[in-house]
Amino acid sequence: MKMSYSILSIIGILVAVVMFSGCGFRYFDPQYYEFKRLVEKESGVYVINEQIYDEWRYELSNSTLLSNGYTLYTDFSEEYTKIDSRILMEISHKKSYTDNLGKTHIISYDIAFNYLDYGIFLKGDEGRGFWWETKKEMGGAMELKKKYMEQTNDK
Repeated sequence: MKMSYSILSIIGILVAVVMFSGCGFRYFDPQYYEFKRLVEKESGVYVINEQIYDEWRYELSNSTLLSNGYTLYTDFSEEYTKIDSRILMEISHKKSYTDNLGKTHIISYDIAFNYLDYGIFLKGDEGRGFWWETKKEMGGAMELKKKYMEQTNDK
């Protein structure tokens, strides 16, 4: 009888240690594995105009003037699209130029994914104190490889 209580208390202590040491529930969530698949297969730099993108990447040093005479603009704002209850798609760093007719031509943009993880997380330090958090965002996950799209570059 005492042996079973000892074993149950040891198991209870191990569960408490695992839970309170930053245990997230992401490994039990199918959306986490969808998030990992999206990061691996869909994230990255999407290049629409390869020639101007390579010029910007390798030849422009301090100037933003492109070889076609237009100025390169980088939009650092982020657009979010909710894919699932815990997964967000983030589109950012749009590079574009505007021609004489006022038409904006997109050169490239980045796609990253964010995942909202629920769990019990102990945060803080000795100076500021400790506190509990029940969710954290794993954000900005992106593969750093070029991808090319076949579409019109008109906005």
